[in-house]
Amino acid sequence: MAKLAVLMSELVQRYEIENLTADEQGRYTLTFDDDLEVQCFEKFDLIHLIASLGHLPQQQTQVADWLRHLLHYALMRLKHHTSTPTLDENNRVLLFERFETSNINSQDFEEKLEQYVNGLEEYQRFLSQDRSSSFSISGQVMFKP
Repeated sequence: MAKLAVLMSELVQRYEIENLTADEQGRYTLTFDDDLEVQCFEKFDLIHLIASLGHLPQQQTQVADWLRHLLHYALMRLKHHTSTPTLDENNRVLLFERFETSNINSQDFEEKLEQYVNGLEEYQRFLSQDRSSSFSISGQVMFKP
């Protein structure tokens, strides 16, 4: 049995979750706070977590600024958070994270899942803010050789 299947089985038992099974691709979908869906799957001895942050703006003139805003925020979070935004083939913005399955127990998995969901909520709050004012990261991030 795959490591993720074992971890999901333990999660189901611990929290009495109903109807949590893998789809035909081996992906589990967990729902948090009634509206946050996180897909979990295992591939190449890694557990992957993916959730939607929404779509790119429909107006092409806004896409570059929106992406710059998102990537600056991701850069600020990089020191303490391992999740990263990405795009799929349908211009849907996703929050992606992966971690190794070796030596992970159910407590570690729950902690990683909780950190990921908290990060997802932070990204959603950030992206819902008014971006009409200019955004700068100067002075907030330093690169050292």
